[in-house]
Amino acid sequence: MGHLKKTGVLGGTFNPIHTGHLVIAENARDEFKLDEVLIMPAHIPPHKRTAHILDDDVRMEMIEKAVEGIDYFVPCDYEIRRKGVSYTSDTLTGLRDLYPDRELYLIMGADSLMNIESWHCPEIIFKSAHLLAAARDEANQRLLEAQADRLAQLYGASVYVLSVPKMEISSTMIRERVRMSRTIRYFVPEAVRKYIEDHHLYR
Repeated sequence: MGHLKKTGVLGGTFNPIHTGHLVIAENARDEFKLDEVLIMPAHIPPHKRTAHILDDDVRMEMIEKAVEGIDYFVPCDYEIRRKGVSYTSDTLTGLRDLYPDRELYLIMGADSLMNIESWHCPEIIFKSAHLLAAARDEANQRLLEAQADRLAQLYGASVYVLSVPKMEISSTMIRERVRMSRTIRYFVPEAVRKYIEDHHLYR
């Protein structure tokens, strides 16, 4: 059997994509020697109100600008094209059918791992991919490691905790700063900052 391509999957609303997202993706790629990371915006995120989420094509364009020139970060519109609610279990099932030669690594934040049993068909997620969860700090890391052990025992899940430098950046904070006419330079890639400014987004 040939070498399976190791593919990371980083999903989210990306409203907008920011430096914190990319730092998590880069650490996952580096630590687990991933061949690529799919950066995949949700069409309709199951856990968020959609009223203030920008259109699919706008968020997609910001992702493309954020990762331009980085070969192993791949903007992916799979959930957008599929339409409907973007359930991770459906996405991973679809990706496994599309790419049988790839080993999938689902990259997520700490809160997502702690709440994953409330997600749609979590057992399908555990069966379809390795889970890489980013810890916020040392205490959070211990909590995640305990959750990883628990999920492994209950579901046979393959879960690893990522060591990621602490970054207090969120899309909510960035939108708020834009509304208050405060700088977002270095919170987002420069091309994204310029795109937000040029298109008067989040004002």
